[in-house]
Amino acid sequence: DSTAVGVGASSPETSIPGLFAKEVQATYLENRGVSGARVQDLAGQLAKTNLSEYDYILIQIGGNDVVARHDAEVVAQELGVLLEKLPAHQKLIVQMCGDVGTATLLPWYVKPYFSNKNQAFHTAFERIVTKSGGLYVNLYLPKAEDPFVAQPEVYFSADGFHPSSAGYASWFEILKKQLQ
Repeated sequence: DSTAVGVGASSPETSIPGLFAKEVQATYLENRGVSGARVQDLAGQLAKTNLSEYDYILIQIGGNDVVARHDAEVVAQELGVLLEKLPAHQKLIVQMCGDVGTATLLPWYVKPYFSNKNQAFHTAFERIVTKSGGLYVNLYLPKAEDPFVAQPEVYFSADGFHPSSAGYASWFEILKKQLQ
């Protein structure tokens, strides 16, 4: 989705794929992210892969399904089917946005709904990804610990919805800890 594209980052190098490629010292990177993508769109993105085997496959998806108010269990089952069709890989990592409900773009009265919806997606995705042998990185933090809540002007981009470079760096630190 747009977080895989790096919408809101100041450069591709400060997006999750850019930070990840640097961390693992990648010599080759394919980014098939598409802004607005939902889980149902993954099949088309996967059909465009260039190799038959990868060291890492990092999938960032789900935020748009939350915003569209889709059913977390139904979408997780769709994700499970797609994960079975991935090219060969050494390590699968799946993550979705932290807490959509913290986005400054959203009116205050819908924030709790989207936070709860987001939590349901994290729970369902973690179960499905773990079952498939992958690593699920849960970026959801309690509000008291969430830098997007503490300093939204730093961690959100100007659109009030996507992370800034600092926001992506914050998410990447969570991913990095789980990689070790």
